[in-house]
Amino acid sequence: MFILGLVHDIGYEFCEHSDHGHVGAELLERQGFKYTNEIKYHGIPNCGFISKELDLLNWADMHINIKGEYVTFEERLQDIKSRRGENSQAYIDSLKIINLLRAKGYD
Repeated sequence: MFILGLVHDIGYEFCEHSDHGHVGAELLERQGFKYTNEIKYHGIPNCGFISKELDLLNWADMHINIKGEYVTFEERLQDIKSRRGENSQAYIDSLKIINLLRAKGYD
């Protein structure tokens, strides 16, 4: 799980924001990495793929800010809103992810 958290955003090095999960997953799949679906689908609400590892990755992603500091869900949403805007897809998806995690009992 540590390695998953460490490499889940590697796709940002090679593409635009919206496709970073898919690009990162393809790159790591070629290297034999096990959790490529978790990387591909992190941050995508209602993606159809379900795993505890994906939930944990999304939980961690929504609790760590851009500086690498632990924050609450509300603080993370405020950060995303201030950087990207309340109507941005990043904010809307993050809000949905947090609501899905809370519905599963993660907080």
